[in-house]
Amino acid sequence: ASVHVPEACFLFVGDGPSNSACRNLARKLGVEKRVFFTGAVPYRQMPSYLKWASIGVAPYQPSRLGQMKLGFFWSPLKIFEYMAMGLPVVTLDVDPLREIVGEQGGRLVSEGNPEKLAAAIQVLLTNSDLASAMGRAARERVVREYSWQQHCQLLERILLEMTAR
Repeated sequence: ASVHVPEACFLFVGDGPSNSACRNLARKLGVEKRVFFTGAVPYRQMPSYLKWASIGVAPYQPSRLGQMKLGFFWSPLKIFEYMAMGLPVVTLDVDPLREIVGEQGGRLVSEGNPEKLAAAIQVLLTNSDLASAMGRAARERVVREYSWQQHCQLLERILLEMTAR
């Protein structure tokens, strides 16, 4: 089944080695008027860009990212940012992303499957009630389980256990 959402626009926030290839691909496909590239953005300005989004998409490629091999020690900041802004997340069905996003916070897809990635995006772009519910669940989850306050409380508990006599 073909995925078609003609009114969809895509915002690429940030910069990196694939930026020019993405721009060229958008031009080649004739969608450059619906794909926007911000370039590098200061961290403090991220919320002002994310507020325009309906969903957050992070199609990581583990085979190309060494940090994903670190597993537990890897922290996907953009996923936390999306969730904190109340955006439903579309990302890979791998740990730790599976655990962070959960079943209620978005859609998880297998790596190397652009059709399923497109279908997950389409479902959320065309079902605003589902997208809103997932965005609320994502925000609640990230505040409850992954905030700096929660992180510091966990770290404090570990340090107190380690130093107890």
